[in-house]
Amino acid sequence: MQNLSDLENTLIGACSGVSTISALQWLVYLKNARQQNLPYTLDIRVLYRGYTANAISQAGVTCVQFGTNSVMKKLLTGGKIRPLSVSEELVAGFAAGVTSSLLCSPMELVMIQQQIKQGLLWNQFTSLVRQGNIYRGFLTTSMREGVFAMGYLGITPVVRRSLRENYGDSLGRSEDSARFLGAIAGATVGVAVSHPVDTVKTCMQGDIERIRYKGTIQSFSQVVAEHGLIGVYRGGFWRWSMVVAATFLLDKAGVALSHSFFPSRFA
Repeated sequence: MQNLSDLENTLIGACSGVSTISALQWLVYLKNARQQNLPYTLDIRVLYRGYTANAISQAGVTCVQFGTNSVMKKLLTGGKIRPLSVSEELVAGFAAGVTSSLLCSPMELVMIQQQIKQGLLWNQFTSLVRQGNIYRGFLTTSMREGVFAMGYLGITPVVRRSLRENYGDSLGRSEDSARFLGAIAGATVGVAVSHPVDTVKTCMQGDIERIRYKGTIQSFSQVVAEHGLIGVYRGGFWRWSMVVAATFLLDKAGVALSHSFFPSRFA
């Protein structure tokens, strides 16, 4: 939101991230379970195992993504408030995602380890630090987050605005209908491009002992050897569903909270 300062955008991002993951943590478990061949369950205690680590992660990640996106937009526009080009929106979003992976990668690792082994958040975190594994899967996380943020911070708002301006009597009849279609567009592109590296990341972070999955290239080859090329898209449906919902909620929450917290900026 160009009307807000960088600090204000980070606050909106943190609040949006926590509210979104609180609603969607169960989809995160189902996606991870499919990628690692873990059993499905309807037990809410299992579906929300690792929630605290993920909520902390998402608060920080969306905080960084909203803030970095704001900084990048100001750099690209020279500080002027003007509509950004599509390429500028995408560049700002991608940069925001890559930056956020510095926080996202270790916290997702802790969450995945909790989902597999249970245990307390702090104990898992300190154990991973002592082992030197805390940034295992960082490269694949940064690639995934870059594409994901490009989708929800770049593609989704561009599609939403285009539908409202050009198809206001049909597809863009309401803000939410345009937002939902924008979320589908952003999620479909983002998941299609980034899900293979997300699958590799999840497998690597689930196997910190490096029994089956070692480095990034070897892990990709291992998944393909065991399941074929389609194997890198395991859990794709669950992740696509999660990303559509998350993109819709993040975009809606970002706009709603901005107007609620800082009404004078939109008077």
